[in-house]
Amino acid sequence: MTEKQYGVLPFISDSKSKKKVVLISSCENKKWIVPKGHKINKRSKRDTALQEAFEEAGIKGYIKRKKPLIFKIKSHGEKVTLVLYFMKVKELLLLWPEKNKRKRKIVKLKKAKTMVTWQKLRDYL
Repeated sequence: MTEKQYGVLPFISDSKSKKKVVLISSCENKKWIVPKGHKINKRSKRDTALQEAFEEAGIKGYIKRKKPLIFKIKSHGEKVTLVLYFMKVKELLLLWPEKNKRKRKIVKLKKAKTMVTWQKLRDYL
């Protein structure tokens, strides 16, 4: 059975209504990904995804639509089913738990498409 992880695809709309996305570097190989992680006990899948967004990227916001994006990836050499919720970012924090472990970038969608590690996410963007 494939393990599951839950995360967010975090969007920011600027004043010109152009969408941007928040990407973070992975801890090991510094590839560009989005916040994700294993389900947290006693939390819903959505709450887990929002918590990962806070811990890994220093962002706060809300999940925008009900239907998530689901695809398979390799994480730490293991096959994982990744469930990504669409997140509207409302706050970018200056300090967050994993600030010293990761980089955070806010980029236009077109740029994000060339940066992200996972092909399925590139195809979506």
